[in-house]
Amino acid sequence: MLNELPYKKKKKKYYQPNFDGVCSSEIWVLNGKEILNDFLYYLIQTNSFVDLANQSSGSKMPRADWSILENGLFSFPNSEEQQKIASFLSLIDERIQTQNKIIEQLETLIKNVSEKIFSQNIKFKKFEKKWEVKTLGEILIEINERTINSNQYRVLSSTAKGLFYQSDYFKKEVASKDNAGYKILKINQLVFSPQNLWLGNINVNTTYEIGIVSPSYKVFSFNEKAIVSYCKYFLKSSKMMFEYEQCSEQGASIVRRNLNMDLFLNIPILLPKLEEQIQISSFLTKIDQKIQTEKAILEQLEIQKKYLLQQMFV
Repeated sequence: MLNELPYKKKKKKYYQPNFDGVCSSEIWVLNGKEILNDFLYYLIQTNSFVDLANQSSGSKMPRADWSILENGLFSFPNSEEQQKIASFLSLIDERIQTQNKIIEQLETLIKNVSEKIFSQNIKFKKFEKKWEVKTLGEILIEINERTINSNQYRVLSSTAKGLFYQSDYFKKEVASKDNAGYKILKINQLVFSPQNLWLGNINVNTTYEIGIVSPSYKVFSFNEKAIVSYCKYFLKSSKMMFEYEQCSEQGASIVRRNLNMDLFLNIPILLPKLEEQIQISSFLTKIDQKIQTEKAILEQLEIQKKYLLQQMFV
């Protein structure tokens, strides 16, 4: 038995359970007649099936129309060939699952290790001096440099998951076409959304030489007391997340909150000596780089699977 979520535009949700159960009436349950369910599971992941499913009905909440899909024409080989194709693709799926687990374990590792370092439960041997306590206002310098012309630089989006080109993250441009007056963000600067800071929307730009962000964002540079790469990790720690929540007041919605900037700039931050900051950031960066390497491998596996789906299902 195969569960299939009725497609919305550009949404791909499918699952082949290995157990019996019940599901929402909003979910399609498909069972092959002249086709193996293992093969059917991969057929519904192809562009030809998705394109047909995306011929939706309804305007406000479009959903796939079964009357369109049940009349769709799909070619498929004999059952022996179906099983070979499904078995081969399942091996790639297993590899993708393994890769996801590797990434998940590394992300858990860097989170746990960084928390222990910043709580000083782990210390590097040669550093014994007590850490200084500074406020964010003592290490940050607000930047309000803005563009003069529209599309002067590419638009960046700050999210809880990181900093990305907006067009890559949303798969389209969501900012105004006239983005003159947007704030300029340069390499090694801090950026965050005051409304979503409490959700972890804060990032140090260590990737892009220059870009632009929404005028509603806050942009800061660091002074000489702090190493940028150290702050990149400390500012994402659970301790800081708690502090951000405390200085964010309930806004017009549950998600969006108003940041009290005075309280924000008075948040304490622990700063070891510069040499120790460098040592800590170097250690965490190595784990981070390993995570990025594993994510690149995952991306290649997903591209490989997508290619094979289109080649095997014609």
